[in-house]
Amino acid sequence: MKRKPTLILPVLVATISAIVIGCGGGSSSHSSNPVTIQKANGYYNVTLDYANTTHREMGRQLALAINNAMPDYAKTVDEALAIQMAYLELAPIQPPLKFEDIVKRAKALYDNPAFYRDYKDEIEGMQTVFNSDVDKFGDGILSKNELLVFQLFPDVMRPYSCSASAAFGNASASGKTILGRNLDWVSDLDESAAKLHSLTAFKNGSKTVANFGILGQLAGVSIFNTSRVFGAILDADLGVPYPTTAELASRRSYIFDLRYALENFSTLNGVSNFMGDSNHLYAYNHLVFVADQTSAGALENQVNNPTGFTGNRRLRTDTSTLQPLPGDQTWGILGAFATVNDYRLVGNFFTDQRYNTSRWTSYKSKYAGVLTGQKVDVNTMKAIAGYPAGTGEMDQGAIFVSEPPKLISPNATYIPYSVPGATGNEEVPPYTTIQSIIVDMATMEFWAHFVPPKSSVTSGVYPPREATYQKIPNPIY
Repeated sequence: MKRKPTLILPVLVATISAIVIGCGGGSSSHSSNPVTIQKANGYYNVTLDYANTTHREMGRQLALAINNAMPDYAKTVDEALAIQMAYLELAPIQPPLKFEDIVKRAKALYDNPAFYRDYKDEIEGMQTVFNSDVDKFGDGILSKNELLVFQLFPDVMRPYSCSASAAFGNASASGKTILGRNLDWVSDLDESAAKLHSLTAFKNGSKTVANFGILGQLAGVSIFNTSRVFGAILDADLGVPYPTTAELASRRSYIFDLRYALENFSTLNGVSNFMGDSNHLYAYNHLVFVADQTSAGALENQVNNPTGFTGNRRLRTDTSTLQPLPGDQTWGILGAFATVNDYRLVGNFFTDQRYNTSRWTSYKSKYAGVLTGQKVDVNTMKAIAGYPAGTGEMDQGAIFVSEPPKLISPNATYIPYSVPGATGNEEVPPYTTIQSIIVDMATMEFWAHFVPPKSSVTSGVYPPREATYQKIPNPIY
């Protein structure tokens, strides 16, 4: 008789759990709860279990679970899209960009036969819940087209800056790779991001991966697999015009390709080779930061070349021969690696933008001790990834970026950083490091800083000038 309460309790807990985080939402022949969403300290911990469900049903159940966990989700994403679109509309591009142009971009990438069917099914499953046919910002509703654009955000709206670095081998205190990866967004999106931080585990047998990113997004942003390979996206703006809709018919989504690569390849080189395949053309120039237990590097994916360049889509490492640049822009630190938002390999176009060169100088300075035998541990990496350079400004060398929102002026003209037709008088959008992730590849332990909502900041400085790291449980180990 004494054992009966111990049987009742698990049943009660399971029942409560199903009510709180179960997906529900209608009958299905599939597992009723393939999705769990738990609110953690500043982020959502999401688990997608594919054992007994289809990709389409997973998408539907994810959307239902999100609405249960965050009732204002559609409103928050709608606002974020509106802010990013406002910046794009003010770029010196003729004719001015409209949201319908962004939808055309997204649909062109989505309709490419190379876009994997499983991912389409997940998006279409979500669209059965976010199913409005009306695209209207400010209505608090997430339409089918708005959801599609949101899924392809970096491919079609390009809000990212970012940087990353790593120490490995003799430069690492553990002998294994320790990395820091910063995700930088336009600062006006800080409040939206603060509500949407997530760590999503895609549990699918040998294809299991987990991704630090934004709640509900299905692509790879800062993603890792069970083989201890890590991959992350970085922007690389060369001022090359965005491909036409006709050209996009043969282009792929680099963020969904990154998810595929981490799901299907167990080595750093496998991921890099897939993303750098000459047959894989993408809409935007970008970099893919990759790391495993013994090394790190960045694939310089210069796919849209400025006049006079053929591109050199290769993996840059600590031993690569770089372009002849001034001393503070060289590297030469074996066992350490860093990347900002530019290309450094011979044959690629170097943009010489201050926001890149200043951060590169900061990284080189922070890793200089490796040359005299110093070792990088997790705390050292936190100091590197969390370096604010006093002002928090990229142009001043901040790695941890905290530039205040500008609250878009209707009379201003903004540039992503460089676009054709820019006069040099345009304003550059401010950026914030919305997520800073530290990984010890020896143990697969994680620490993360998530930009908080402004209401929680008591210092009066927003976004925060200092990173606040918390240890994050690894959901797939």
